[in-house]
Amino acid sequence: MNRGVPVMRSIVFAAALAGLVIRPSAAMAEKFPIISVNDGSFTTHVSESPSTQPPYIQVVRSSDGLDNVLSQFERLRGSHARYTLDNIRRKYGKLDYSQKMLLTIFTQPASGYSMRVTKAEKDESGGVIKVEVKYSISSTAYKALKKSVYFILLVTPKSDLPVMLITEQEKKGKVKARKMVEVTGVLMEYGGGKIQLVAYSKSKGKRKTYYIKEPDMETLAPLIGMKVTLEGEEVRREISAYEKELIYERVVQVEQ
Repeated sequence: MNRGVPVMRSIVFAAALAGLVIRPSAAMAEKFPIISVNDGSFTTHVSESPSTQPPYIQVVRSSDGLDNVLSQFERLRGSHARYTLDNIRRKYGKLDYSQKMLLTIFTQPASGYSMRVTKAEKDESGGVIKVEVKYSISSTAYKALKKSVYFILLVTPKSDLPVMLITEQEKKGKVKARKMVEVTGVLMEYGGGKIQLVAYSKSKGKRKTYYIKEPDMETLAPLIGMKVTLEGEEVRREISAYEKELIYERVVQVEQ
């Protein structure tokens, strides 16, 4: 009698059972790649109470789609909005929409608003792309007469899947006093429509750059390349020892 056959069948059955046990029972969310990120804001002519609503998302899959998204801001256009939107149209109108798409995240007109993308992934079913954004509204933000629209632009691989925006408002801690400063330097343009003030100390031989948040382009654009003194709130955000953010309030002096 061949006693090896029952033993062999038991081994095969055990191996098959082990395979069933280790097989995953549910699919995992898959990270969705982001090719590039661009963020910023533009000043509008809206002067009523700023919005505290969460941001919203729109998906652009063609150059015509980009025009449709930007056309919603026509009624808000001032010189700064026009300058920024024209730069967005020029840059992303050239995007290869056969291979890529643009996810646009905008706010309603607001002030003291900040937001960041924390995650982009396909859900467990693989049928929806989820983009997670955390946002906050500063209680000490400069109370601008004109509100701004804040935005994040994400270039990603093209997909026909629907896109869902998930937002979470971050709570601010104890309110700190505003730190108002006067800074002298040369106004310079960077990043397609953004403004920085480059201050140079001859005595220390060091240069410090202030990135201007919520700039009034009608006032500052004609002063690009000139030496000016600006007053504003120094944002408590660590970029580097020689880089800071400044919420612009007014021009103190222009040196001819």
